[in-house]
Amino acid sequence: MDDTVHCVNCGGWGLDLVTNIEKLCLHCARETKAFFDPATSSFCADGYVDISPKADGGVLKKIIKEGDSNGKFIEEGCPTFIQYIGRLDDGSIFDTTRDVVDGKHAGGTDDAFEFHVGRGKVILGLDVALLTMNLGEVARFIIKPEYGYGVLGLAPKVEPNETLDYEIELVSFGKPLPKFPSQAELAESRKRQAEEDRKMLEDNPPATVDERLHSSNEQKEEGNVLVKKGDYEGAQKCYDTAFVHIFYGKDEWEVLVSAEDKIRINNHKVPLYLNRALCKIKLNKWADAEWDCDKAIEINNTLPKAHFRRSLVFLGKLNDELAKEDRKEFWVIDKATKFLVEAETSLQRAVALTEGVDDAQIVKTQIDLKRAKVRCPRLHSM
Repeated sequence: MDDTVHCVNCGGWGLDLVTNIEKLCLHCARETKAFFDPATSSFCADGYVDISPKADGGVLKKIIKEGDSNGKFIEEGCPTFIQYIGRLDDGSIFDTTRDVVDGKHAGGTDDAFEFHVGRGKVILGLDVALLTMNLGEVARFIIKPEYGYGVLGLAPKVEPNETLDYEIELVSFGKPLPKFPSQAELAESRKRQAEEDRKMLEDNPPATVDERLHSSNEQKEEGNVLVKKGDYEGAQKCYDTAFVHIFYGKDEWEVLVSAEDKIRINNHKVPLYLNRALCKIKLNKWADAEWDCDKAIEINNTLPKAHFRRSLVFLGKLNDELAKEDRKEFWVIDKATKFLVEAETSLQRAVALTEGVDDAQIVKTQIDLKRAKVRCPRLHSM
């Protein structure tokens, strides 16, 4: 069944062609004078014509000075500059851009008013009016309340249900800006995008967890080789890339990754965190190294290597703070104390979990901590 609304007079139909209850298209509404008869209007007798979009006489126009389109026509979305004089029924000016009107100061500044046509930035009558004008044209418009400020008016200047009289000069206009999409258009766009995403996913399925772990492990092994060569910058980059291969967004991680695979991925992350922490310790990137150690401990807090390397991080921070004293620079004893406590606590935790930690490294770190205490009397007294 065809639900398209046809004009009862001419049979015409199309998008928004017939919008009134009489089911008349705009052309037939004007021809039959269904909503407005120019013969009954004193304004039309004075040369005004109806330009209202509903053919109801809501916006009447009279050209005072012809403009020149020069092949360019204003359209919805154009940034537009106009000079205008807005009058009430009694002829008094309620708003204007003009400085002087009829030899008197009217309150304007002669600066053109700018707005985007058809975007609801002004009353409907002005949008309707501007879309009929050429560049440089001057025209007067009689705007009924339905196309003006309606039943509310614009206190304190415009009374409710007041007809307005505008004299407008179209000074200039630019290229139209893109139209804001409607809710229906946004919904259709989202639907289209979802379909495109589904198709792309079918054509390019994501790597499996096994494939991701394999690629990540290759980068980890490459990083391990560089660590042995002393290239800590290069090794860190390899470990960074290894993490990229096993990265999942929050929604992916929660929805797409099984509990078993989460355990596998987290177990794979631990040596990556610790190896990268080692590189950052060697490069004196203490804050970054601390973060890696903490992430490894967050996954598994029983790893002595993680606590041991965390102690190295705070030992490095402590030594940096004490070095300021050697250079006779300002340093904070409370900060150094905090670093010492963190280093000793992490080292004690590593000792308690001795398995997997080289005793020689622990002993060396313990000696380094004692030396750090000796360097500062207040730390030594702790």
